[in-house]
Amino acid sequence: MPLLQLNVITQKLACQWGLNEKWLGYFQEREGLICTGCGSARRSIFLAEGILEFAKKSLGIDSETFKKLVVEEKFQKLKVAELNSLGSLHGFLKHSPNLHYSEYGSKNPNIRSEDLMDLSYGVNAFDWVLHSETLEHVPNFRRSWLEIYRVLKPGGVCIFTIPVVWDGRKSRTRARLNNGSIAYDLPASYHGLAGEEKSDYLVFHEFGEDCLDEIQSYGFEIGMIKDSINPALACFFAFKPKNAADSEAFDV
Repeated sequence: MPLLQLNVITQKLACQWGLNEKWLGYFQEREGLICTGCGSARRSIFLAEGILEFAKKSLGIDSETFKKLVVEEKFQKLKVAELNSLGSLHGFLKHSPNLHYSEYGSKNPNIRSEDLMDLSYGVNAFDWVLHSETLEHVPNFRRSWLEIYRVLKPGGVCIFTIPVVWDGRKSRTRARLNNGSIAYDLPASYHGLAGEEKSDYLVFHEFGEDCLDEIQSYGFEIGMIKDSINPALACFFAFKPKNAADSEAFDV
């Protein structure tokens, strides 16, 4: 399919984020290279490729496309939580009988609202948890990881994407909740299309090379698939160990 390159990372965002020209180019491709056939951004395409590769290794399903994967019997038996829409991939996932789809703050009675810091699901509920470009917008992403760990079955996996700059930097917090109000450590920054400033797009955290070590510290085993040319393209896997003990309550 033909691809269309859009410039979606503004110079203002690049400056706030501390991106040099090379990394600005990487993220412009990640977010702005669009398939004109399906409308998917390069990031979503890479996520689909990562899920296909994982399904081949873990389920023995060798599907050429994501569309074919989701109708496979082994996949449809999985209990899956899609904790926010995976963009164009949701159009395929929504036909899975065991999909539990949610959007934070949903006003649609047919779409549940789930708070990643306080999920309503029970312990050991899901084989897979999916989310994409979400944790940077969650005030307490550490609490979110403990919640994800709780709702995953032992041996289950969280497959996700987050924007990471692999240039030696450490993660940093831009904003935080303080008694119900937002307190800013750094000027407000947004990841909306072309810098659109909506509350849902506010960046609380910017992730650096230490982010995977932190996720691992919550009990997960970590895997990653990274593009050989563009390091901003990465698909991550956080596995709950098969011998994990049940736990219903966490504090961060």
